[in-house]
Amino acid sequence: MKWGSAQHGNSGLWFKAGTDDQGRKQLLVAESRSGVDGGSHDHYWERSAGGSDGYCVQLRDRSGSASISDRKGHIYARDTSFPGMTDKYLKTLFDHYC
Repeated sequence: MKWGSAQHGNSGLWFKAGTDDQGRKQLLVAESRSGVDGGSHDHYWERSAGGSDGYCVQLRDRSGSASISDRKGHIYARDTSFPGMTDKYLKTLFDHYC
């Protein structure tokens, strides 16, 4: 995994883009810089290198105590995908930060 530097968005959230070994774009989103630099964050990625299969997400409960989570505090499984309308907004983030 190759990560870029953290960027502070207009919304006040922090973003950190990366690319995995298969060429898929990854994007970390957190409320603080420390969140994207290894703390608790939301993790979005393109399902395929071309992005034709849409975007996926792995959300983490920042308190670590979600009733539906694994031991790391993830609320959604790694391959959870979103409907087209959400894909539209994720694409905007990828185009801007990745």
